[in-house]
Amino acid sequence: MGILEAIIVEALRAIEEQKKKVEIETKAHSAILLSLEDEVLRKVAYEEKALRISWHYLHEEILANKLYLKKKLYTLRMEDSKEFKRHLNDFTRLFYT
Repeated sequence: MGILEAIIVEALRAIEEQKKKVEIETKAHSAILLSLEDEVLRKVAYEEKALRISWHYLHEEILANKLYLKKKLYTLRMEDSKEFKRHLNDFTRLFYT
């Protein structure tokens, strides 16, 4: 519950005790850093607040990946000379790589 409170702004504002806020923020920050891959971690390691890390990750990484996958999906066409199995493999590779 403490980690979730740190990334929900209204919940963090509702906590009046400053020491408790700092403790929750520190735990959330640590949990987020531990769960990130190395490549993403290098990009957000300088952020001190959990909310900033989660926003940075959501905004840059997930949105960019979604747009890239959408573009690949919309441009995926089966070539006449290609076997259906290969086309199906290309399709599934978009979602599992």
